[in-house]
Amino acid sequence: MVRVTKGASRRHGALPMLAVLSCAGLLSACAVAPEPLTGEDHQARAAAFRQAVARQEQLSGPIDLHQAMARALRYNFGSRLKEVEREIAENRSGATLWTMLPKVVGSAGRVARDNTLASSSQSVNTGVQSLETSTSQDKIYSAADLKISWNVLDFGVSYYTARQMANQSLVAEERRKKVVEQLLNDVRDAYWRAVAADRLLGRLDQTLEQVRSAADRAEAIEQSRVQKPAEILNYQRDLYTKLLQLQGLRRTLVAAKLELAKLINLPPGQPFTVVIPETAPRMPPMTVPVAQLEEQALLKRPELVEESYQQRIAADEVRKSIARMFPGLELSASKNYNSNSFLLNQNWGEAGLKVTWNLMNLLSGWDDIEQAELQKTLGQVRREALGMAVLTQVNVAYLDYFEAEDAYRTASKIHTINERIESDRGNEAQTRNLGELELIQTQLNSLLSQMKKDEQYALVQNALGRLALSVGEDPFSDVDQEGDITALAERIAEKEKTWLEGEWFKTRPAS
Repeated sequence: MVRVTKGASRRHGALPMLAVLSCAGLLSACAVAPEPLTGEDHQARAAAFRQAVARQEQLSGPIDLHQAMARALRYNFGSRLKEVEREIAENRSGATLWTMLPKVVGSAGRVARDNTLASSSQSVNTGVQSLETSTSQDKIYSAADLKISWNVLDFGVSYYTARQMANQSLVAEERRKKVVEQLLNDVRDAYWRAVAADRLLGRLDQTLEQVRSAADRAEAIEQSRVQKPAEILNYQRDLYTKLLQLQGLRRTLVAAKLELAKLINLPPGQPFTVVIPETAPRMPPMTVPVAQLEEQALLKRPELVEESYQQRIAADEVRKSIARMFPGLELSASKNYNSNSFLLNQNWGEAGLKVTWNLMNLLSGWDDIEQAELQKTLGQVRREALGMAVLTQVNVAYLDYFEAEDAYRTASKIHTINERIESDRGNEAQTRNLGELELIQTQLNSLLSQMKKDEQYALVQNALGRLALSVGEDPFSDVDQEGDITALAERIAEKEKTWLEGEWFKTRPAS
């Protein structure tokens, strides 16, 4: 009989513990400490950003509206971010499909021992060794297998997960569309404000210089005491009040160009000009009834479409919770090889059928189903609340558009009157000694009315864009974004022309 002494048993039992402690000490010595970014890392990041901006197509002249839209679509970081998020969601949806396929696992290896794997048997009744020590395994052998397994329950859960991921990719697309629509509307508004800036900054700078010169002369007159102090001080106060108005107006105009530069991803310090039309393009009369716009909004608004996809996702979550409560059925088959010379059959195949059932899923499944049903109900309520908000937005945007048109017509008439007054005062200044302050005030009124007219036209364009946003109208959704900026701008211009000549501006109001 083979017997093992207690001392040897203790020694052999201490070896694994010593190995574990050694490994633990080695791992603790190799612990990874956080490493903050260095100055070189920050410089590399800044250089990478500059390179990304430098790769953009350079400006070749003044920018028109459609070129600004094209550059925003191509280079705006917010738009590109949503595009990447959409692509990630699509890739995740495609990757989920692989989880529904059977698992195919292959393994191969070679095993070596430093001694022979041998054993003997002992009688349960007598305690006497009944079989001499023997082995049935080579010291060195190779083994390989290829196993295919498929769990029906996992397939069902993966199927619903794949449907959810597919709907998530559609949600990402709707969010991208919303961002692009808002971006192009902001570009439209900023562009027309930039037009006002380029049109007025030259005149404004001349008037500023004129006011500063008048203020300097007024100070000289005050020091010479040739006029009453009260009169010259009042004159100076009025001049500096006009100067403050002009400075505020200039800040507004410069900020408009900076906003457009940000939207089309131009560096803030890069100078650029915009195309200034001789006359503002006239908007075709909109005669579509608001009820038709409401119906279109309920059908096409990205937020409502997204909520519909979210409803699908919530419904599939309910189905997943139900599927997890069922037992799992696993089918498997494998082909095996072992080079052990003691085996009678070194190659063999196996097939199996196994049923597993997690009873805890059965107990917790009802809570999961209830939670999923509540999420589904919440989505329905959220969609109804959003639908009411959408209808309100449509009506407000509809009224704002016509109000903006009326305000633009009024601002145009005021500017025409101010131009005539400025012309008459200029003639008076040549024929008689018209007060300098009065002439400056006339020029300032003309500048302000011109800016107000341009601002109101920008508001008309912005109101049209907001109305399109409120109903989910996306005239540029299917524009081909390939090619250079010029080609993309031409396609955007054609799309806009088709839209402005389309249903919105041809439908007659209901009687």
